[in-house]
Amino acid sequence: MRVKIRGEPEELRRAMSFASSAALHGAALVPLEVLERAAAMNARLEELEVPARFSSDLAVAKALVTAARTGALENVRINLESIEDVAFQAAVEARLHL
Repeated sequence: MRVKIRGEPEELRRAMSFASSAALHGAALVPLEVLERAAAMNARLEELEVPARFSSDLAVAKALVTAARTGALENVRINLESIEDVAFQAAVEARLHL
């Protein structure tokens, strides 16, 4: 939340509001892209057939992808709470259902 300064020109307030909105959109979109890429990586890992001696490596890779997905999802959700653009929120929510 931004503090308004008395006597601040309306044009400056609008510009700052636009910049703040754009920053919030980006703060939601970047982790959303990470989430989508992690989901794709998880699908690839699930398809892998590896020799038994590499099974622990595969397990670690899956755990790391799970951590990436969890962190990215939480970042998207927390940033969406600050965004007032309902259409943007709906578009992001639709992409969350991977």
